[in-house]
Amino acid sequence: MKRESLKNQIRAAEDRIELLRREVSRLREHNEMLDAGAKDLRKASDALLVALGRRFGEEVYDDETGELIGWRISLERPSVEALKDHRISARIDQETDRMVIGIIREEATGDA
Repeated sequence: MKRESLKNQIRAAEDRIELLRREVSRLREHNEMLDAGAKDLRKASDALLVALGRRFGEEVYDDETGELIGWRISLERPSVEALKDHRISARIDQETDRMVIGIIREEATGDA
């Protein structure tokens, strides 16, 4: 009887281990999807920064060759707190194929 009880406990533990293995596998797949999404978001934000730098940035030249090596923008330090007071809208203008970004102060709309 004791041996049968131990066998049942072992089977239950093995079943639990298999469930946990499946859960770990599912979580790994989910983590890979999240990681890919984070990389895509980083690429999109980098592309936006490049577009902003090229359009509004100060040109930077190599001191020795005089060759244009890039652009520089100086901004206030970004604050996640500022998001609570602003609403952002972004779209592609189909006629000009340009991105139009609107930043609206929430106090101005009375939505605060």
